[in-house]
Amino acid sequence: MSPSLKNLARRRRYASYASKNQPRVSNASCVTCPLALQLFLAIAVANARNDAPPASDRSWAPPGLPKYEAELAERRFNKTEGGANISINPRKVYKLAELIDIAERSNPETRVAWERARQAAAAVGLSESAYYPYLVASAAAGYDRAFIPFPTLSVNQQKLLTNPLAAVQITGGGSLVTEARVYRAELNAKWLLLDFGERTAVVRAARERLMMANVGFNGIHQKIVFEVTDRFYKLGTARQKVLVSQSALEAAQTVEQAVQARIDNGLATKPELLQAVQQTAQSAFDVEATVGVESDARVALVESIGILPTVALKVADLGQGPPLAEADRSVNELIKQALAQRPDLVAKLANVHAKEDEIRKVRAEYYPKVAFSGHASETELDVSIANSP
Repeated sequence: MSPSLKNLARRRRYASYASKNQPRVSNASCVTCPLALQLFLAIAVANARNDAPPASDRSWAPPGLPKYEAELAERRFNKTEGGANISINPRKVYKLAELIDIAERSNPETRVAWERARQAAAAVGLSESAYYPYLVASAAAGYDRAFIPFPTLSVNQQKLLTNPLAAVQITGGGSLVTEARVYRAELNAKWLLLDFGERTAVVRAARERLMMANVGFNGIHQKIVFEVTDRFYKLGTARQKVLVSQSALEAAQTVEQAVQARIDNGLATKPELLQAVQQTAQSAFDVEATVGVESDARVALVESIGILPTVALKVADLGQGPPLAEADRSVNELIKQALAQRPDLVAKLANVHAKEDEIRKVRAEYYPKVAFSGHASETELDVSIANSP
């Protein structure tokens, strides 16, 4: 048989084998289509739950909300949760100065402001580090092992003309093993010498932000002092209103009893008794209302201090504190002093200075920079072939 006929027969055998082993479409593919569709929809829904609420007119449960709610429900808060270890004596009557001291030590806002000031101070140190050179050292090592086969071939000269692929056969041989080890060490150095004021502007802007954080820390303390003082006096006023309403109730009850005695003796009329009863009921209502206001004022004071509402805290009355000193200066002087000592205004002024330094930094970026750069490296490569030295 000629080579062309052999190739034709080989092609026919391959075609018949491929037709027998061709994959057939069964009903399993129809079953996997709905499963793939459901999986796609599940992935789409899962990705959609990571987005914002879909509408603004109804509530929506974000993903993971039950987990957070369960964690909050299981927490047990104590008297010193999240703050300093402040011990409250339930038998002691605290005055205004003592309440302010407790608030400055226990209120979490002071801690937050303090951490912001520390962060700003760290930013100043980070910006000043641009004046110093920096070094970067790196090292690397590698190992490689390769096998290179070297077979021994035999060629049949008779089959070489008819079928070259069948004429060549592997009768033996071996493989060559190569090993390579590489070690590399590198050192880079860079020092910025001249940048036309860019680093200076960055450092000055960081220092202005530090000023903002520091005066903001003082402002938080002033805010806490003001809130504690304001709510302390509101609590005292609410207590005085309770005393006044209780006195009014006692007076109304006395009047009601007197009118009832006059009616028993035939000296008063029924409308007078009804008016006295109405006044007593109104006075009793006023007492309950003022007691509620006092309770709200107490809760507000405890909230400004930064402790839990369940803590037993006795607060001194207004009459137990020292009298306020009268101002001996004019209103204009007091206003001028208040404007100069306001931390929020100082922080805004520092922010203006920081923005001006940022403008200087942007302008300095247009100029070239002069820097010193150095590079040193060493590489060692060891190659061994067939365990040779």
